[in-house]
Amino acid sequence: MSARGVDPVAQVGALSRLSGDTVAQETLARFTALAGNLPLGLLMENAERRVLHVNAAFCEMFGVPSPTLLLGNDCAADAECSKHLFADPESFLTRVAELLNAGRPSRNEELLLADGRVLLRDYAPVRAADGALLGHLWLYLDITDNKRTERELAQSQRELESIFENLQDTYYRTDQAGRILRVSPSVQRLFGYEPAELIGTPLEDYYCESAGRRSFLAALAAAGSHLQGFEVAMRHRAGHTVWVAASSSYWYDGSGAIGGVEGIVRDITERRESARQLAESEARYSSVVNHIREVVFQTDAAGLWTFLNPAWAEITGFAVADSLGRCFLDYIHPDDRERNARLFQPLIERRKDYCHHQIRYLTCDGGFRWIEVHARLTLDAGDAIVGTSGTLRDVTEQRRAEELQRFGAFQAGIAEMNTSVLHNIGNAITTLGNDAVLLGQACADLDRIAALLRQHAAHTAAALPEEPRVERSVVDGLLGLQCEVAAVLERLCRDTLRERSQRIGASAQHITDIVRIQQSASLPGGQVSTFSLRQAVEDALALQGEFFERYRIQVTVRIDPAADEVTLSRNRLLQALINLFRNSSEAISERQHQEQCSGGHLEVRAEALAEDRVRLTVTDDGIGVEAAHLPEVFRFGFSTKARGSGFGLHAVALFVQEAGGHIALQSAGRGQGAALLLELPRRLAVVPGPVSGATLNIPLHF
Repeated sequence: MSARGVDPVAQVGALSRLSGDTVAQETLARFTALAGNLPLGLLMENAERRVLHVNAAFCEMFGVPSPTLLLGNDCAADAECSKHLFADPESFLTRVAELLNAGRPSRNEELLLADGRVLLRDYAPVRAADGALLGHLWLYLDITDNKRTERELAQSQRELESIFENLQDTYYRTDQAGRILRVSPSVQRLFGYEPAELIGTPLEDYYCESAGRRSFLAALAAAGSHLQGFEVAMRHRAGHTVWVAASSSYWYDGSGAIGGVEGIVRDITERRESARQLAESEARYSSVVNHIREVVFQTDAAGLWTFLNPAWAEITGFAVADSLGRCFLDYIHPDDRERNARLFQPLIERRKDYCHHQIRYLTCDGGFRWIEVHARLTLDAGDAIVGTSGTLRDVTEQRRAEELQRFGAFQAGIAEMNTSVLHNIGNAITTLGNDAVLLGQACADLDRIAALLRQHAAHTAAALPEEPRVERSVVDGLLGLQCEVAAVLERLCRDTLRERSQRIGASAQHITDIVRIQQSASLPGGQVSTFSLRQAVEDALALQGEFFERYRIQVTVRIDPAADEVTLSRNRLLQALINLFRNSSEAISERQHQEQCSGGHLEVRAEALAEDRVRLTVTDDGIGVEAAHLPEVFRFGFSTKARGSGFGLHAVALFVQEAGGHIALQSAGRGQGAALLLELPRRLAVVPGPVSGATLNIPLHF
């Protein structure tokens, strides 16, 4: 512990030699002044351990009022008297004795005082050139504040290390070359690596894209000194992508030069996935709202339109842009506005949660449509009404189609009718058709009667003489009545009977066709016959027409002319086609339900193959099949539908196998649609029998 390059030990030797020389008093004074300015407590003893010099700093440390009080004192006696100042008095005396006996220098010994202060002590024996002992030098430095600072620094360091060890985000530091110098333990949780594995490796190796590091450094340089929230894809040890947001800056070495980059990276994979799903959800919502056939609306508290989807223009003909900002009442039929207000009143008064009714809305061509309204209140955070929202559905055709609905119910149940019921229906329809023919003939007879009445009236008027005894007015009245009856008969035949007889005849023929197809499909087994594959496909499609209409499924049929004529069991093939088409319809319906969309597409394609075989492919854009389920789809009892029997595709597979063909199901996965491929012989000599055994051996590919 020296100050300003002065060697106190050398000065002690000089002092011991000059202390008795009156000529050297000036030198002694300079040394005394120098020692007085030292920040160290200085005590110099001679060989007999008498105090030669002590400075003010020493006196202040040990509570001595003045240095002069110590000069010439016996240091051993003073040490004994002052030992109580130390936390361990005996150890203090023992150590002093050890140092004196050893006669060797000692540096940086810490002494704890009774009052809590900490002193740093240096000791050095002072010897002459010949080795003779001249005295002893003791230097003391108060390091109490330094020790306190060290303790606080150590505590801060421990706290920092604790924070570092438990950091949820990951801290990193690299050198200028991009090699990792330090990384927090959380890197294991984020990227799967232990910190020791990463030290010294290039950070660039862990970017998913080779240009990722360059893009980051360019962004950091452009930001100046600190880059906040830079999003980039990193690679996990397991190989998958981890998206992080990096907040980074340059760090500087002792010379002020850039040493590298350090920062914090935060895992934002879930956030990005949530954002992606939200964007997809919003896109799906927008797609559904924009393509749904129902009007989705919102109004403000005054009843002005604030949102309308494109279905508004499709149903009413009014442009959405022109309608926004106008009151919804302007578009309700004038005769229905009072009723509409009455129906809405319970909703406004909070007596109902929603409003549901049918009302007439005007169209741009001056007409109207019947609209089914579903409306709810829109409330703000304070539970105040800010408007309404809901849907408007066009039910005009629904109200006009009660009879068609009944016919639809008939179609839905016709598949379960047995042959005898269908036969009876067929007989009844035949009678109805005959009645329609008879009705048409009756119309013709009435036409002839009307013509005869007119002709008779004309002849009668011409033949009547001008006799006064006959009341001409009565005759004219009778003739006029006869003509009017003829006119009524003509209108009855023209406007009512003939039209209705034609409609009855057409309906009877249509029902007869349906019965014919259903009767064919209901027959068990069936003989091999030669028939048109296209006609069989169209018959099966006709039986599923209600499904296609309900789910708005577009059907495309492509039959290769070379594959049209086949010799198979027609009713077995028809039953298989019905199962396939129904399966596709249900798959499309399930996709519509899950994705909240409408419409679908079904394609039926047939092509001729070599060796006199035909391939029939049924493709749909339905819900698809997961890869894990593909080997199971033809197994009896297997179904992914809640109410599925697991028999439909199994029955199709049995028919194909019995006919000596192959069947396969192809699907890219859930939501990707599916394709069923049937390969059959074009000509089958005999009706195949059932396959023996419980195992169905169905190849899954061709």
